[in-house]
Amino acid sequence: MLSINRSDPSSSSRPAVHAHLAPPWSSTTGRQSISTRTHQSRQSSLPEHPAPPASEDGSMTSVSPQSVPAHPGASSAAVSRRMSKARRRDTAPEVALRRRLHAAGLRYRVTFPVPGQRRRTIDIAFTRVRVAVFVDGCFWHGCTSHGTQPAQNSAWWQQKIAANKARDADTDRVLQSLGWAVVRVWEHESPGAAAARVTGLVTTARLSLRDH
Repeated sequence: MLSINRSDPSSSSRPAVHAHLAPPWSSTTGRQSISTRTHQSRQSSLPEHPAPPASEDGSMTSVSPQSVPAHPGASSAAVSRRMSKARRRDTAPEVALRRRLHAAGLRYRVTFPVPGQRRRTIDIAFTRVRVAVFVDGCFWHGCTSHGTQPAQNSAWWQQKIAANKARDADTDRVLQSLGWAVVRVWEHESPGAAAARVTGLVTTARLSLRDH
């Protein structure tokens, strides 16, 4: 999806990690408007990625997440407007983590296509060492600690979130089959702790690559 390397500089103020824990149908989304500058880093050739393993009949082994019927419709016009404004990328926790990683001297690509799964993307990708980082929203990805379920259309939302979790698990499996290490960070996690976890894994992967 992207043809250049992108990285985000740190800023003087870090957005609150819990800023958008409110579900999208609540009276306020709690999201912050974040203006970030983008720097283009020097382009470099990327390693070749093999296609995901195929089954005996030659078809891809990726399992499609369960299908979800069309949404029955928002309970009100106000809810519909809030849902349409919900961010799918560059959320406050994701930006906060990227800034910490950038400040630590790490360079990465964002919204990087999952090899062989062009409709799926990696939030933060370290392509040379094959480390994939996802920042998952508590509501959308079914956090057991902070995930909530709306009273309206509850059956549909339960099926939708279950499908999201199945898709996450399948994406992890596809990446791991291709030699990627996968890190999933919940939006409620401290960006400092998450950055330390990612930095440690990337450092280890670089040393391993150097030894080989």
